[in-house]
Amino acid sequence: MKLQLAAVAGLSLVALLATGLAGFGSDDPPTVATESSAATAGSGAESPSGTSPGSSVDRAQSVEGGAEAATGLGGGVASGPELRPLPPADGIPEPIDPGAAPVAMRIPALDVLDSPIQPVGVEPNGEFEVPIASEVGWYRFGSGPGDTGSTVMAAHIAYDGEDGVFRYLSTIEPGALVEVDLDDGSTIVYEIVERAEYDKTELPFADIFNEAGPDRLVLITCGGEFNPQLRSYESNVVAYAEPLG
Repeated sequence: MKLQLAAVAGLSLVALLATGLAGFGSDDPPTVATESSAATAGSGAESPSGTSPGSSVDRAQSVEGGAEAATGLGGGVASGPELRPLPPADGIPEPIDPGAAPVAMRIPALDVLDSPIQPVGVEPNGEFEVPIASEVGWYRFGSGPGDTGSTVMAAHIAYDGEDGVFRYLSTIEPGALVEVDLDDGSTIVYEIVERAEYDKTELPFADIFNEAGPDRLVLITCGGEFNPQLRSYESNVVAYAEPLG
C-alpha cells in the first residue's frame, strides 16, 4: 500500500492537506486470505465485517481522490472521483537522523514474528513506498523509534497473492504490545493505546506524521470495503502506540 507523500517529501504538510489525501488502497482483494492464515493470526484475529484485519499498507494514491493506497496493484481507474495532482516537491529531503534504525518487528497478539522493517521514502509520483507483503515500511524522512514525534510504519493487508504483515491490524486492541528491534541491538516495546479507522479522504495526515511531541509509533494499513473498480479499499486502519513504561 502506498501513501501519497510528495508533500511530505519536499513540501509542507499544509500543502498536502490542501489537496487532500489520496489514501492507501491497492492491496489485494480480501479473498486472498486463506483459512490457515486466519487460524494462525493469533488471538483476536477475527476479521470484522467489511474490514481486512491487519493487512499491509496498500498503496496510498494521489491526494484528493483517494487513489490506491497499497504498494503495488496498478491498473487504470475506469471511473471515480477526479484526482487532483500534488504540487511538485522541492527535491527529496535529507532523512531525519533517528539514531538507531528499526530493523524488525514483533506483534505477538497478531502472530507477527520478526518481520523485517525496510526504510522507505517516496516514489517519483509522490506515493509512499511500501515493501513486499512480508515486510514493513518505515518512513525514513520522519521520526524514528525512541525519537520525538511519530514513527510511521506501513504494511500490506495482502499483496501479490500473499497475506501482508498487517493483515489483522484491524483487530488489534489497546494493551497489545509491539516490539521494535533496532540496528544497535536494542529493542523498544510499545503498547497500543488506540485503534482507529478513517475514510481515505479524512486521514489525519498532520497528526500521523507529527515530528514533535513524545515518542509514538503509528501503524497504518488498509481497511473497509474493497472497491474492485478502483482496486482500492475505502478506508485506512491506524493503530497508535506509546513506549511501554
